[in-house]
Amino acid sequence: MSAAGGNITNRNTHYHLDHVFGNSEFVKLGAVVIAQENDKKEMEKTGGDTLVYLRDKKILFSGDVLFTNYHPFLAEGNIEEWVRQLDEIA
Repeated sequence: MSAAGGNITNRNTHYHLDHVFGNSEFVKLGAVVIAQENDKKEMEKTGGDTLVYLRDKKILFSGDVLFTNYHPFLAEGNIEEWVRQLDEIA
C-alpha cells in the first residue's frame, strides 16, 4: 500500500485471501487496487506472483515466493520453479 500525493494504491501480489481480503476496506478509503489480469480472470488460482522491489528503500514485496522463519504454502506451487525464482532473487 502506498500513498503519493493523497492517492492511495494497493498492489496485490496474487489472489489468495490472505493478500486481498481487505481490498474492499481500502477501496472505501478511496484506494485504487492494482493486480494482475490473471487475478481478475482466475479468482481462486493465480498464474503467478508479482514481485515489487523498491530500490531506494531496498524493500522486496514477494507475495508467497519468499518466506522467513516459516514454511511456504506449496499446495498450488511448482517446487522447481519456486527454487529457480529464489535463486533469481538472490
